[in-house]
Amino acid sequence: NLPIIFLCENNQYAEATHREQHQKIKKISNRASSYAMPGETIDGTDVIKVYETVKKAVERIRRGEGPVFIECVTYRLAGHSAGDLGAYRPKGEEEEWRKMYDPVKKYHRIIISN
Repeated sequence: NLPIIFLCENNQYAEATHREQHQKIKKISNRASSYAMPGETIDGTDVIKVYETVKKAVERIRRGEGPVFIECVTYRLAGHSAGDLGAYRPKGEEEEWRKMYDPVKKYHRIIISN
């Protein structure tokens, strides 16, 4: 019953290889059950969802119910290292993620709409 949150930032890439090329499962959080802990996959670009999910996990841990695994699906907007030019990414992929899924822009839209 270790009081810990395992938070996986799933940014779709392992160095220069897209997740789908080296991993057959859709959700990394599915692996949590083999370690006797709950796992959940969430939109890591949704700051409200991340906050709510982590808050719920902290409450669980404080009740002494053991560890939690949270997979935050997001996108790596920068290269793996300083010299990574991102030539392995499909054309337009990064621009689409920046336009549609940038967490700051998404949260700004939520604030403005409310």
